[in-house]
Amino acid sequence: MKQYILIICLAFTIIPIQQLDAKEIEQDTKKDHQWEVVHERIVTTDLYQHDFKTWHHFIQEEVSCNVRKKVRIRVLHCDVHNLYKTEVEDLGIEHSEDHG
Repeated sequence: MKQYILIICLAFTIIPIQQLDAKEIEQDTKKDHQWEVVHERIVTTDLYQHDFKTWHHFIQEEVSCNVRKKVRIRVLHCDVHNLYKTEVEDLGIEHSEDHG
């Protein structure tokens, strides 16, 4: 019988401690993020190549154009919550030749 009473008393003393820890965690997550850029990189990827015809000094030429996609990738870190996040920004499509 003494063992059961001891177990019940221990259970009631442990439960409030766990509830306190949960409240501290909830209060800590309410703080605003403070994001800092840790790494930044611009990536260029070849998409495809196409040929087009153009005139140069009254002579028609066939020119190849390489089409590329540019993307900026940023890795951000929050010191307050020790979290990471990634942002991807589209910088557009580039042509290696002028089609005008």
